[in-house]
Amino acid sequence: MSDRIPRKAIKEIHNTIKYIWEYDIPCDYEKKMLLKEDTFKNSLYFHIRTRLGALLEKYDIMIFTEFNTDKFRKTKCRADLIIAQIDREKEGFLGDCIKRYISVFELKFKGDYSKAAEHITEDYNKIHRYIDEFKLDEGCQYYVAAIWECQPDSKWWLDKDIDWAKGKLTELNADYDSKGKMKFYIREHK
Repeated sequence: MSDRIPRKAIKEIHNTIKYIWEYDIPCDYEKKMLLKEDTFKNSLYFHIRTRLGALLEKYDIMIFTEFNTDKFRKTKCRADLIIAQIDREKEGFLGDCIKRYISVFELKFKGDYSKAAEHITEDYNKIHRYIDEFKLDEGCQYYVAAIWECQPDSKWWLDKDIDWAKGKLTELNADYDSKGKMKFYIREHK
């Protein structure tokens, strides 16, 4: 097992997440395999493990859901999903063995009702807080993935030129188009 994760491997993780969003999650949605946020989270977890299994094992990278330990402890925040490198040699509670944060996700799966937009916006506020206050590892990539079963006026939740998001946040959004077909979109803030 290697201590250092090469930049190429980090990029592979990011590109695979985007691929999963564009191909695997839409396929699961079309097959009616996603019901609310938990099955959405399970699907994302499954596809990451399946597509990146060898890479994850090689670099001691784990995927954790509902993560509220280590730097998240005592913050009243719980990340929906994280990808992190662990220190296998460290004894004790696994949540305290985080060596490097690679990705942090907030996920939402909402129907078309009035409070849905508010709940999705809350996830953006959480990600903003993670970036500003938690001081996770340099190069950590943040994702807000939202499936909203509605036809909104805008496909994006943030303006393009938001300083705190630049180089850190990728928006993974899905909603119905004008023909009633669910569309999946990606925006990277560069």
